[in-house]
Amino acid sequence: MARTLMVLFFCMMVVWWPNLSLAGELKLLNAAICKEISQHAPVDAGDTFGADVQKLFCYTRIVGPYHIEKRQHIVHVWYYGDEERARIDLQIKSSNWGTYSSKIIQPHEVGKWHVDVLDALGEQITTLPFLITE
Repeated sequence: MARTLMVLFFCMMVVWWPNLSLAGELKLLNAAICKEISQHAPVDAGDTFGADVQKLFCYTRIVGPYHIEKRQHIVHVWYYGDEERARIDLQIKSSNWGTYSSKIIQPHEVGKWHVDVLDALGEQITTLPFLITE
């Protein structure tokens, strides 16, 4: 009887345990491509910018359980067309954390861009497309 209960308990844990980790994941609350960051918030957010913009920021706000013993992070991957131009690892330091990366935009880099926001496992959280116009 005790062995049957142990087997049953083990089977329940195998089914239930993966769902436990889903309940504690970090979530994306807000994300934007913008011209500036001021007071921990995006300024002049948009999806179309002139070629004279010089520099853009990708801002993300993450919420969820924070574990000081774990190194929690997200990654911003900047693309010009299909070409990866930058990959920035950003540490999450609290249960409600805003962070950002930036990219210098050259005047000749006109066209479609996007930033993929990835979780610590490399899974895509969101994509932020934007356009640089002449």
